[in-house]
Amino acid sequence: MNSMPHGYFWSLVCATLGTTGACAFDNLSEVGDVCLKYKLWLHVDAAYAGSAFICPEFRIWLKGIAKADSIAFNPSKWLMVHFDCTTMWVKNSGALHRTFNVEPLYLQHEHSGMAIDYMHWQIPLSKRFRALKLWFVIRNYGIKGLQKHIREGVRLAQKFEALVLADHRFEIPAARHLGMVVFRIKGENELTEKLLKRLNHRGNQHAVPASLKGKYVIRFTITSTYTSNEDILKDWNEIKLVTSELLHELDVKIVDRRVPLKDTREKNEAFGSSLLLANSPMSPKIVNGSFAAIFDADEFLAKVYAGIRISNQDSPAMRRRVRGILMSGKQFSLDSRMDLVVQGISPSEVKNGIESKAITEDSEEVWEGNKGR
Repeated sequence: MNSMPHGYFWSLVCATLGTTGACAFDNLSEVGDVCLKYKLWLHVDAAYAGSAFICPEFRIWLKGIAKADSIAFNPSKWLMVHFDCTTMWVKNSGALHRTFNVEPLYLQHEHSGMAIDYMHWQIPLSKRFRALKLWFVIRNYGIKGLQKHIREGVRLAQKFEALVLADHRFEIPAARHLGMVVFRIKGENELTEKLLKRLNHRGNQHAVPASLKGKYVIRFTITSTYTSNEDILKDWNEIKLVTSELLHELDVKIVDRRVPLKDTREKNEAFGSSLLLANSPMSPKIVNGSFAAIFDADEFLAKVYAGIRISNQDSPAMRRRVRGILMSGKQFSLDSRMDLVVQGISPSEVKNGIESKAITEDSEEVWEGNKGR
């Protein structure tokens, strides 16, 4: 608490119930005690996991919630409500009123105070009627119907987890919670990264990565009401098939032993600076894992690097950057060096290269965003 610069003070702590990477949970009781001691606002982010708390058996992670000042979750993630929809509860709405309440003459009317006016709870004065679609879902399915949906998602995740554990080539580096399973191929990170790229390139399923304590993992999450046992088996068979093809091509044999992180770094100089791991997973530059395959064409990258030249007009810093790229042989994050790419070959060639390797329509948006850098 004494680490803040002079003149600043702590005001808020955000605890997470169900992290994005592995659906991990903070200890609300411990965090809450600290917040009460130092009079800090405790907000709880339960974006994904919050929907599961409709089932009593999953409320074990809510222990200590009484110490929180606010909690928010997204019904659009797992409660059959389409995007976007977020719910939030506050212990004392007066704190919001004191912060956001504005009453110029043009906002005053004879019915003021007769109903809750949410313009005093937030920065904007108006908002869309998102609650209506949530109301229809609750009316249509009821509490029991929604609980059945959540429990089915968890059951299917358990089924997928069992399939992964039964295959000696894979490991699950983080405990499964609720409907999310994170898995990877045993061994070096590049194996799992290549697997993700191929899965997305084939287009039969969409895989999203995460990084857990230096390990590259694939997140498998079940949220749809239409997902069935057959879908789980189909997805798993696809993963097994692509993995077998990949390991055969690379002539890799998976052994049942843990590979220390230190050994991974020593064997692969590019560890930690690959196309995805060069940035935090799901950062704005990456957007999602499907773009990992956009620039995965050796001939295109070779053309890019061949077109990079060092000129006497370049600054010393620029010359060091170019030499570093050409000499290291690492697969850097291409978006962070788009200025060099555009200098190396014409924009039309870059765009054509992207379009020929794109696997989603959004790649055009990536090109337009990078073109102006």
